[in-house]
Amino acid sequence: MNLIERVWKFVKKEALANRTFADYPAFKAAIDATLHELGTTHRRSKMTLLTHRFKTLEQASELAA
Repeated sequence: MNLIERVWKFVKKEALANRTFADYPAFKAAIDATLHELGTTHRRSKMTLLTHRFKTLEQASELAA
């Protein structure tokens, strides 16, 4: 996944998973709060999300063998 996909996956897990919201502003506020906390509360998680550890196709085929 590219970096933005990793961040969105994290935001969905932290802000939206197993929760209901009364209205759209509450839904948006949960997402905004999680994004705002990436540099503080979620700093450690952010550091693991935003690394450049990519696997090439060669590496993936070696793992499958």
